[in-house]
Parts: sequence; C-alpha cells; structure tokens
Amino acid sequence: MFSIIKASDITAWFLGRSGRVMTKATLSSLFYLSERRSLLERGLPLTGGTLVSLPEGTAVLEIKELLESTKPPLAWLTRIGNLPDGRLKLDLRRQPPALPGSDTRILERAIEELGSLPLPFFGSPAQIRAYYPEWIEPDGADPVPITAEALFAAHGKPFDRSRFPHG
Repeated sequence: MFSIIKASDITAWFLGRSGRVMTKATLSSLFYLSERRSLLERGLPLTGGTLVSLPEGTAVLEIKELLESTKPPLAWLTRIGNLPDGRLKLDLRRQPPALPGSDTRILERAIEELGSLPLPFFGSPAQIRAYYPEWIEPDGADPVPITAEALFAAHGKPFDRSRFPHG
C-alpha cells in the first residue's frame, strides 16, 4: 500500500540533496528508478507505489498523480511547495527527514543512474525499452501496471512469488 508519508520524506530528501529545488519530471524519474531498484535489489518497495508504463515512459502512478494534483494531501504540503515556474521546492522551515541508510543508498544510486541516462529521457518505444526493459507500450493513454514478476523477468532476475503475494 502506498505511503504518502514515506513519499513526502523521500521527496524532501531528494530536494534537500539537490539544493532544495527540482523539476517534477526529475522527481518523477528519480522515484521510478528508486522504487524499481529497491524492488530488484531488496525485494522491498520504498513507498508501495504502483510502477506503470505510460506512452512517454515509466512512472510511479501515485507520484504522477500527486505531481499533477491541484490539491495534494497535507502530508505532502507540510514539506513540499511549488514555485511559480512549476518546479518543486523544499519548505525550509522543516528539517529534511533522516531516512534509513538502506533507503538513502537506493536513492543515491537512483541519482547516479538518472545522471547516466541520455537526454531526452523519452523518445521512441525502442529508446524507452532500451533503458526500461520492463516498459510495455500502452494501447492508448491509460497507464499499464508493471507487475513485480514482469519487472524481475525483464531484468533477468529470479522472482520469488512468496515475497510478492500480489504479483
């Protein structure tokens, strides 16, 4: 189940790490890479968000919805604000959270991974699939969930169903 508190903590951590300002597209990419890495390496989600394929690439569905929302939940608003240009900013009145070391290692590696991707991040289906082998081209605009089983298969890793009872 998705945790808005954990998502807010991770967003605040990313914003604190990046100089307190970040684009929504960058944050969305970092969340996807972090959630994917956590599942593949630890067999555990970071936020419990749903990985999805979109026509333009991949996302964590709940993060995508938060970033598009005109009325985000209070748990988000207590730390995260919007600048007039649409970028996100960290509320300086609150300390960035202290996340567990196992989480921050995943987040740091996601930052490194994002920095190694070519720009633009999104392109043709072949380009998307080259960096996100789990991506499924949607038939239309609706998000297509990426199951844990499909994620592991796309990365050539064994899948232990007992760790992921919901697929």
